[in-house]
Amino acid sequence: MGKNVISCVLAIEGGIALAPVMGSLSTYARARIGGFDGRVLANGDLLPIVREEVDERTEMGLPDLDLAVPARIRVVLGPQDDYFARDALATFLGEPYVITRAADRMGMRLEGPSLTHAKGFNIVSDGIAPGSIQVPGDGQPIILLADRQTTGGYPKIATVASVDLPALGRVGPGSVLRFEAVSVEAAEDLRRAQAAIEARWREVLQPVAAAVGVREKYLYDSNLISGVADARGSD
Repeated sequence: MGKNVISCVLAIEGGIALAPVMGSLSTYARARIGGFDGRVLANGDLLPIVREEVDERTEMGLPDLDLAVPARIRVVLGPQDDYFARDALATFLGEPYVITRAADRMGMRLEGPSLTHAKGFNIVSDGIAPGSIQVPGDGQPIILLADRQTTGGYPKIATVASVDLPALGRVGPGSVLRFEAVSVEAAEDLRRAQAAIEARWREVLQPVAAAVGVREKYLYDSNLISGVADARGSD
């Protein structure tokens, strides 16, 4: 997968003490709402936390948790795949595409072989689903994500299967993506299977073994801190 990276996730017991917007603490930076003052965090920001103290206890982890990005991102073709030349579909499914630096929660602009339109690149605006892949006039696909617009007027060559959407949150600029077409029924079966695995996670949690030396895989797979009470530290 080339330069794929896995981002780090900081989990704080009790959560961040912020006022939810529409039931969420996430930040929508373009509208400057939600999260911490509606903006991205900056150096020196101090976030209030719900719990100042947590109990010491054995760290737990999921055995054999695989966060690897699939070799090919599964997609369902359409709903406007007929707006593309036949060879464009073969190109999209056969060639690699690189995530550019224009990637955020709204979407990922990809760079690779141009996808030729057969009926022009304007359609009557219709709904945008999570993972919709629009192709504007330059022939370069854009994967639309959590902060996507509600409607769009560019034809959509495919939609990422929901089972693979989380993987896109673990890759960044420079990562290489390849795609594989699956049917709607196959995509639904994949998501049901993943949901069944997730439902069993609480049952299969196991104590995390103590690290021996410094091993990169262990650092990625295990909790590194038992708790954080105050980012400023104590005097």
